Amino acid sequence: MKLLYRTVIALAVLFSSQVNATIIQNPVPGVYSEDIDGTGYFSVTGTSSFLTEILDIGEAFGLVGNVFGFYFEGADVTDTNNLHVVFDQTDAKNNQAVINLNNNIVIDVDNNSIQSVFTGAGDIGFFVFLPSFGNQIFFSDASLNVGGDFFGSFQNLNSPSTYALLFASPQTNGQIELTIAGPLTPIQRVSAPSVFMLLLLAGIWQLRRKSLEQLTKNNK
Repeated sequence: MKLLYRTVIALAVLFSSQVNATIIQNPVPGVYSEDIDGTGYFSVTGTSSFLTEILDIGEAFGLVGNVFGFYFEGADVTDTNNLHVVFDQTDAKNNQAVINLNNNIVIDVDNNSIQSVFTGAGDIGFFVFLPSFGNQIFFSDASLNVGGDFFGSFQNLNSPSTYALLFASPQTNGQIELTIAGPLTPIQRVSAPSVFMLLLLAGIWQLRRKSLEQLTKNNK
């Protein structure tokens, strides 16, 4: 019995070690809801989404700016042709862009020019590339990251189809990229049970079964 208890505890510790500890804090409490869990992808409501870049940590430190963009769910994100730029290193704070799904282009509103051209369809996820911080790249789909979930989505309480899209640093929990986008609809995925969680539940059930068996014997 002691061995079984130790096994269950070990599995619990192992499972908990898989959970990312990065805290995605609400950028403006009272204006946005708390982080909507399980949203790595979004559908664009209609044919276009309007985006405004609020924070670029590279630019904020006077360094080379971030690259923020999107990709279609299921695309091979190791192929940069599938990463579609919305804001590049030269875009400044409060610059705006439009993802136009009718014409498969991203429009740089401030320059009245085409930022990028893309192919594909379906739900979209977002990414941020940090050339000034070790060329790190993070995705809104946590399963594509090394180390866990570094993305939060916060619904505007007064404009329900508008979201604050926030990436946070796994080292400091600080904001590294914040973009306001809409109209969007978050797609919440129900994750398959973790192997560790299944083993943990199996161990707990085994403990309960053993306890019931012992109780039955004692009552005979």
